Amino acid sequence: MSTLDLIGQGAVILFSPEPFTMMVIGMIVGLVFGALPGFSSGNTSALMLPLTLGMSMGGAIIFICGIYVGAQYGGGIPSILIGVPGTTGAIATVFDGYPLAQQGKADQAIGYSLYSSAFGGIVASIVAILMIRPIASIALAFGPAEMTLLAVLGLSIIVSIVGDNIRKGLLATVVGLLMGTMSADPALGLSRLNFGFLELYDSLPLTPVIMGLFAFPAMLDMINYQRPTAAGHKVGGKVLEGVWEAARLPMANIRASLIGLFVGIVPGAGIDIGSFMAYTQEKALSRNPESFGKGNPLGVIAAEAANNGVTAGALVPAITLGIPGGTTTAVMLAALTLHGVQIGPQVFQKSPGEVYAVMLACLVCSILTLPFGYLFNKIALKILAVKASHLIPAVFAMCIIGSYSVRQYPIDMFLCLIAGVIGLMMKRGEFPLPPLILGFVLAPIAEQNFVRAILISQGDLRIFVRSPVCIGMWVIIVLALLMPFALKLLRRRKQTTPADA
Repeated sequence: MSTLDLIGQGAVILFSPEPFTMMVIGMIVGLVFGALPGFSSGNTSALMLPLTLGMSMGGAIIFICGIYVGAQYGGGIPSILIGVPGTTGAIATVFDGYPLAQQGKADQAIGYSLYSSAFGGIVASIVAILMIRPIASIALAFGPAEMTLLAVLGLSIIVSIVGDNIRKGLLATVVGLLMGTMSADPALGLSRLNFGFLELYDSLPLTPVIMGLFAFPAMLDMINYQRPTAAGHKVGGKVLEGVWEAARLPMANIRASLIGLFVGIVPGAGIDIGSFMAYTQEKALSRNPESFGKGNPLGVIAAEAANNGVTAGALVPAITLGIPGGTTTAVMLAALTLHGVQIGPQVFQKSPGEVYAVMLACLVCSILTLPFGYLFNKIALKILAVKASHLIPAVFAMCIIGSYSVRQYPIDMFLCLIAGVIGLMMKRGEFPLPPLILGFVLAPIAEQNFVRAILISQGDLRIFVRSPVCIGMWVIIVLALLMPFALKLLRRRKQTTPADA
């Protein structure tokens, strides 16, 4: 059966009354919960999983897909407005989105996010639909050695992030790596740095750490600056202006979308890695890299296009190989299993229509992001009109509740407070946060896969250069390390040439 016939089968399933209705409801749920710090697409989908038992199989999986896509865009809203990422995929959005809001350009930043989120999801979904079969074989090529090198590649882009402040950037990276390796030893299972708390045996939870690191400095900023709406600024009046500005940068959107798609296809890579890679790649290619972190629109565009690109890419290994790349895709697999769908390489033979229905749902949801997101922004942007004395307690409460909601351990609320103190100290000392977050996210991925690779090869390090994928990853790592220096040298030559002439 041809790909076009399979797409037709998927369209019939998707546009049936129940699945389409469930998709729209799921997207609205994702938008709302994604905009609440701590309530990501993963725990929202888990909360909604019992409801899928009363749905048809197609309606259940498409409902969760709607939550997935809606939450990725919704997570960027608090990142821009209050400097607190709603989801882990929106961490990189904070770096330039929040400074834009402080400059009175929150509505334009929302417009950048709106367009790039939709664009990234549309491009990645179309590519994934047309190439889902060969893409699935690429995902199978990533074993422990390849995943280790992917994490090393993510760490190599820190050179691009820190800029001229190399010492503080590397110190922040080391702190992040230490935080990321607090979990039990992956080979022996021995506890490390859990300070006697069994709740920290598995790992240091990401959500309370992220909430504290970003929320506390952001709340301090809310006290110290005059909100732009106080002077009669028309809230949301320039969202469409931001949409058109983002539309005039097609190459930046395409680059970030494809980076997100590639990272999403790799099982377990994660949305946060995709947005970080796209952000740093855009910074490395920029003629004004020093403007990133101070309100550069390209920072918002790259982060948002990439994290929505990851969404489409992550569905490929989850549905075709049964390998979830995160909590949301794991819930999606659980929903499929509950409805009798066999997950794995034979899925095309037994349930091809459902596979393409999910991919088409991702595409349709990405298209609907534009009208739905615009209407939702009219409500969300009113946050700018709220007084700091009211907003700060609300943000603090959301962070504490969001930290507790993921694992429901009381200690996570205290971890959020501790991370907040660390975030305030880093802000006062002018230490960059991105290297710490990147080290924290990538450390367990690198360590666990490195141990697995060494055990498989029985201590032979040549496992990291045996496969063509590994060799290609080494080439990319070297280029990633050299690119910032090469671009800096090129900019210096361009600056000296007119003077010589």
